[in-house]
Formats: sequence, C-alpha cells, structure tokens
Amino acid sequence: MAEDIKAKVAQKLKDSGGLSARDVATYTAPPREKPAVDPMTVTSTVDKLPKAAEYDPAIAAADTPTSGEQLAEDIAKTAAPPAPDMLDLAEPIEITPDDKQRFLEAVIGGTRFIRPFSIFGGKVTGTIRSRTARESHALMAELRRQYLAGEIAGDIDYGDRQRWAALRFQMQEVNGTEYPPPQEPLLAQKELDNGKAAVKPPIWVAEAAAFFSKNESEAFVAALYREVNKFEKIYWALVNHASDQAFWQTEGVTSV
Repeated sequence: MAEDIKAKVAQKLKDSGGLSARDVATYTAPPREKPAVDPMTVTSTVDKLPKAAEYDPAIAAADTPTSGEQLAEDIAKTAAPPAPDMLDLAEPIEITPDDKQRFLEAVIGGTRFIRPFSIFGGKVTGTIRSRTARESHALMAELRRQYLAGEIAGDIDYGDRQRWAALRFQMQEVNGTEYPPPQEPLLAQKELDNGKAAVKPPIWVAEAAAFFSKNESEAFVAALYREVNKFEKIYWALVNHASDQAFWQTEGVTSV
C-alpha cells in the first residue's frame, strides 16, 4: 500500500508540480471495505416479494403514534386507487331556483347545503347533506389507506366501500330517522400495540359498514345511493357555475 501511495505522489508531482492537502487525504484514505452481501442482490425468490409495510405509510411510517393529519398526508403522497362509480348518473338533472337559493345561503352562511328527495312514489323521503372539505379529505384518505394495506379485494369491493361511506357521510334523514355527521377523529390514528405501531381506523368506517340496522333490500340502498349521486351532480354544477353571473340570474329550472 505504501508503494502505491508513493507512486501516486510521484506521478502527481510530475504532472502538476505540487501536492495539496486534498491529494494527501485522498491518497492516504483507507480503502472501503466491500460488504459481505451486496444489499442490491436478490438472494432468494422471497426477497422479490415486497412486504406490505414497506408500501403502506400507515404501518411503516414510525414506531410512535402520530396525528391523523400526518398519516393522511403520508398516504396522500402515494398513487390513489381506482374509483369506479357503481351507479353512473348519465341522464341530465334539473337545478331549481330553490336549489340555487339554498346553495347560496349555505355558502354565504358557512353551513351545509341540504336538499330533500322523494323516491318510490313518495313512500321514501329524506334529506341529503353536503360534505365538509375535511370530511371529503378523510373519506378519500381512508379509502387510500385500505387500498394500500391490501384490505380491498378489487374494484367492485372498492366501489362498495365508497358507496357505504358516501351514504354515511351524506344521508341526513330517511323517513324520519336522522343520521348525524360522523364525529372526530375522522382520520385513522396510529397507536402503539404491544410496542408496535398499529393503525386504528376512524369510527365512521364501522358505522358505514353497518349504516342500516335492518336488512334493507339492495334496491332500497341502491336507490338512496342514486339520490346521493344526483345530489353530487347538482352540487358540483352549482360550484362550477360560481363565476357565471347569468346562471344565478336565470329564473326557472336549469338542466345540466
């Protein structure tokens, strides 16, 4: 090694006529030891299979509890799962002057936009409410968490969970039965379980899964979800026309 350093120093002096402190440090530094096992080498077929924790921020983030906001922020950095709409509402819907009035009052007053519905010849009536921005964030963050954790079997399962979550967040009253908005915490919480980090889903997840206490028919639930879809289409049409002054001044029914 000494001979090697001597040769390098001689060559440097010959080439440049001088030797800097940096040159000395470089020539005298001990060689880096090669690791016994290359960390990039796959040693077995098992190593090729990613561990769920490595791809789930909710599980792998840390070994101490953190706030739900941080957890959702970590999850939001990943790709979102597919979001199929099980009951696409393709036909046009109508926005009434009353819809506009209630919407403006909600926006200006800082309250929820609430709209009544009536289906099955008036046998089923109720009201649907808009979500808050925080509720929308919490809903999507939780669905992402479930998707990344491998809890969702596929697109149909995802759509089913999305449907029940939408009903839980937005159905305000059905035939006299009231459904208060979900309570805090709206986001999943990370806790310690026997010294290990574990994720506790928000309580609205269980509430959504058991939204109706009785065994209602699929037609009944699907019809309610269709009304939620209709509500959403009206709601976002109103939002998208925020700067269209003629829209708000137009009397009568508007089709969108």
